[in-house]
Amino acid sequence: MDLKLLTIPTEKAEDFFSFCKKNLGLTSDSIFKLYYLSLHVVALADTPIFKFLERLPANVKLDELKKNNYLISMPASTVRALFVEHLDLKFTKSLYLYLKEILPKEFLKGSEPRHAIVAPQDIKVRLITDSEKRELSPSMKVKHLHFTFQASGSCEELISVLPNLSLYTLKKKGNLYHVFFSLSIAEFIILANILREHKDLSEKVDRVLQELKSLVPDCFG
Repeated sequence: MDLKLLTIPTEKAEDFFSFCKKNLGLTSDSIFKLYYLSLHVVALADTPIFKFLERLPANVKLDELKKNNYLISMPASTVRALFVEHLDLKFTKSLYLYLKEILPKEFLKGSEPRHAIVAPQDIKVRLITDSEKRELSPSMKVKHLHFTFQASGSCEELISVLPNLSLYTLKKKGNLYHVFFSLSIAEFIILANILREHKDLSEKVDRVLQELKSLVPDCFG
């Protein structure tokens, strides 16, 4: 089995989508599981954020930067699910009205609301850039900076990996299966400790960790 860190442009959603379609042969639904958005959210009160968290959205990371200022990261698949299932929330309404102006139409296709939305006045959102994420403190960066990985092998080999992933996409090519997944640095370190138990993966895991260390050395002490 092989494991590698993929070098994919992440600054613009359209570049990420284009790379994954042309170079990896993935569908839009698969790519939605891999592309993470990080948002700076400013709310006049805690209530809109608490209401959002009450719905237990999948694969969301949230940190409070300062009073009523939050950093929220989640995959595009979760964002789309919010638009379909939780458009009654002020946070979701603000998020939709913001993203529909800056993301490719394909990103929202199939998750558009059926009626007009009135913009909430007490909550604002904006995407933060890759450079902004890299300026975060190490404790924030390990949670909100995401990388995409690929594990390849036989069905039997990948069975040992899949139970440790909450979100992934699977593709078969020839006799091999390829699993693509995006994780934060903290999540990958946890996965690395599990994968090291497999002798044939130990060196490959260490190689990927070294690549990550070269990219974000401050997150490894």
